[in-house]
Amino acid sequence: ASAPREKIYVGAASNPGALLTGAAMATPPKSRPILPIPVWNQTEEICMMGAQNFRNLHRAQYTHRQHVQTARPCLENDFLEDDYEEKQLRAANMRKTRQNNQKETPLDLDRHRENVRLVERLCCVARESEKRQK
Repeated sequence: ASAPREKIYVGAASNPGALLTGAAMATPPKSRPILPIPVWNQTEEICMMGAQNFRNLHRAQYTHRQHVQTARPCLENDFLEDDYEEKQLRAANMRKTRQNNQKETPLDLDRHRENVRLVERLCCVARESEKRQK
């Protein structure tokens, strides 16, 4: 026999009188423990602060307030779409360039083989001249 399920009524804010049971039941959020603030991040009492520390605190609060006020309330989808299309075109161009650079023509392979033969020949000539000088 299973234990009887607890019944809970949802508050008036979402749906008055709605009944939830079992897994759908609203559970209170678990509170997280408050972590101690490290000593280097703690602010001293305002009445005990020096003038410079007081100015620094107010400057930090002011810049934070400015960042909050200038923050966008939502994303600008038009800008993001344009940026996305531009990045897609750039990626396609880079992909095409990379593929063109990776294609080796027979002329390039022949030139590479010829360069390898020349380097080997130069090394042989250098070894022979060293032997003659000894």
